[in-house]
Amino acid sequence: MIFIELMMSKFFQSFLTGVFSKEINEKGLRVASGILGYAFFTAFFVITWVYYKERMIPFDGAFQCFKLIDAQWFNIEAGRFGVIVTQILPLLALKVGASLENILRLYSISFVAVQFIVFLILYYKLQDYRAVLALLLALCLAYRYQFYYSVSEIHQTIAPLVLVFALLNAPLVSSLSIKDRRTFVALFIVVCLWLSNIHILSLVLLTFIVVYAVMNKKELLSLPYFWVSLVGGYSFYAYKILTVEEGSYQASKMISADKIKTTITNLSDIPAFQFFKEEFFRSYYILVFAALLLSAIYIYRKNWLPFFYVLLSCIGFFILIISYNIVHDSPIVYQNYYACFGLLIAVPLVIELVKLFKVKIVFAVVALLLLFSTIKIIKCSLMYEMRMEYFSRIEQNVKDMPERKFMIHSSNVDWNMIWTEWDMGFETLMHSAIASPDSAISFTIANNYSDYDSMMYKPNTLIGVLFSPYWFTSDNLPQRYFPLQNTPYRILNKIPADSNANGKIKATELELDFAASNASGLPYFSYHIIPLIIRNKSNDTLYSRSNDADYIGLGYRLYDDQNKLLDTRNTYPLEMDVYPRAARFTGLELKHVKRGKYVLEVDFIYGHEKWLNRSKRYAFEVY
Repeated sequence: MIFIELMMSKFFQSFLTGVFSKEINEKGLRVASGILGYAFFTAFFVITWVYYKERMIPFDGAFQCFKLIDAQWFNIEAGRFGVIVTQILPLLALKVGASLENILRLYSISFVAVQFIVFLILYYKLQDYRAVLALLLALCLAYRYQFYYSVSEIHQTIAPLVLVFALLNAPLVSSLSIKDRRTFVALFIVVCLWLSNIHILSLVLLTFIVVYAVMNKKELLSLPYFWVSLVGGYSFYAYKILTVEEGSYQASKMISADKIKTTITNLSDIPAFQFFKEEFFRSYYILVFAALLLSAIYIYRKNWLPFFYVLLSCIGFFILIISYNIVHDSPIVYQNYYACFGLLIAVPLVIELVKLFKVKIVFAVVALLLLFSTIKIIKCSLMYEMRMEYFSRIEQNVKDMPERKFMIHSSNVDWNMIWTEWDMGFETLMHSAIASPDSAISFTIANNYSDYDSMMYKPNTLIGVLFSPYWFTSDNLPQRYFPLQNTPYRILNKIPADSNANGKIKATELELDFAASNASGLPYFSYHIIPLIIRNKSNDTLYSRSNDADYIGLGYRLYDDQNKLLDTRNTYPLEMDVYPRAARFTGLELKHVKRGKYVLEVDFIYGHEKWLNRSKRYAFEVY
């Protein structure tokens, strides 16, 4: 018994010796951060190159890409000049006559290219290997769907902020050389100038970084040139805030005391908070795990001051981003700012890991967090891939029509996949121009067709963005990239004049089938869009909008592999009208299902209730 206890004691001591660090191994950190850094950026260069359409076409991406190509110059939104560095590659490609596809690919990877340059500075010049690991974690730990919202300015502040942290810990700060001190002040002020011209909210994150650096290096407070650099750096933010024009976009986003009060007193009623409750812990559990790990280390080491500082910083930043998005907006806007939580956790987590554990443990923990976060980011591409498939589907449906511009009613769109419609005109223009360089197409989503009566039938109209439908015209586009013909808009979801129009079509004149692209397996995801083919063999139009009694839509029954009925749904509209003697592609949303084998039965539904018995079955597995 004594022998067993002795062996267990030695084993436990050996385990502790192999896990906990008594002194920091800088050489080991250099090797670990180098391996992880180059592996991380190699993977992300590949991901951003492959998923260029998913990153550059949705949301603001298409709008900003279009404006850059149209003007053949840098595109600056809301005075955020700091983003210029991410537009150098696509602008150079444009100047040498590259294809639209290559311009977008280079634009997609340019964001990672800037981050890679920061990595090289941290690794080779500043030799701050903790900052390298923090940078890697900050760039993926809290990224999910917003990774594909690539032009968002707040994301572009993360790498420069880690650079600020590294500067505050660099030997330049402690050097007795006047030249080194001046270099530090100059570099700090330049990076702050860059940050303040990317996004004003980076002021909060900068303050977090500065205070945390001071907590780890208190001698900074006694250095006059540290205070000089702070005054110089923060002065740019003061200037940006004081010069915001009344009534501008920037002014509408400024966080006031009233907004914060509303957030605190009516938190449960704010759409951004409602989305947070529904989405955060479901998609960001890896970030939550990292935060819990950091908390456990603080508690183990009894570091109460940094523990409460990081905790209160996260709570404070949460209140700020809810206040910043206090009005109803798209889900991508709500979670856009979640990426910054990765910075708030990554920097202190790496610092504490290095202090407590040996390099091999730090390497393993950071590598696993990077791996699982990257896998989650790739999985989130599925929604954007379905969005691109939707664009391909509707483009295929109209290729035989004389018009090149089309209007879709909002009730015929799957909002789980679209999220926001304001930029649909440019999104579809960009997507179709890549697929068919000689013939572009544009689609616009409308709640009320009558809003566009005065313009939709004019041949040169182009409703690129809904907030300014007269901004651009189709006769004044760079035809090399956007060969869009001057045609009026065609409505794809008409309301029939005859209230019994769909009732005239016999069930036997309708056919339904699964598109050939359906695979036998579907990846595990919150939903799927199942592509279908509808054939209308009648002499009447099958309308996608009609009165309730005359409505023909789609429904499904979901069975397990033992033919047990699991779910029934019958509320899906057709994506567009199906003309007489014609076939059209459409999509049906399959709600979230667990991993396993299933059979999906799809049929037409008449009047929201009656199944027309034209069903088709599709066996698949969710893996």
